[in-house]
Amino acid sequence: MAGRCASRSPSFSCATPTCCSWTSPPTTDLESVQWLRGFIASYDGAVLIVSHDRAFMDACVDHVAALENRRVTTYTGNYSSYLKQREDNLEQMRAKRAAQERDIAHMQVFVDKFRYKPTKAAQAQERIRKIEQIKKELVILPEGHKHIDFKFPDPPRSGDMVVDRGCIQVLRRQAHLQ
Repeated sequence: MAGRCASRSPSFSCATPTCCSWTSPPTTDLESVQWLRGFIASYDGAVLIVSHDRAFMDACVDHVAALENRRVTTYTGNYSSYLKQREDNLEQMRAKRAAQERDIAHMQVFVDKFRYKPTKAAQAQERIRKIEQIKKELVILPEGHKHIDFKFPDPPRSGDMVVDRGCIQVLRRQAHLQ
């Protein structure tokens, strides 16, 4: 099957009977994509897909493994489902982080106010310990996607004449000699 995969799509490779990978070139024809969808649907194993085609991903994917913040998180469902679940998870993480920061700020006000008062010093020390514990467990929000901007220098201006008739005649003569 590996030879057939490679001959149908040069960017498709089957390394072992249980794992395949495919990188989507930007100019894949419809017939190849349909063939690949069928192949993936009937394939009994894991397939690693790198593609910009969301419709293709939705049709072929039932699990997504996302690598973010040096951790792999797996999601069940197609690609659109992954995007929704990921956004829901991020919203929950943001809410938990905000609650933790509010708790820290509230306890810090008490500590600042009563740290040196003999009747409240023990309570202030306890809240300092709680603050340190919350800081250890503080939710780490994923970094935003990094964006890289490329700035290529403008090429020098080409001449006014792109092709000279003399060059064409020389090329024709060389083609006739071969």
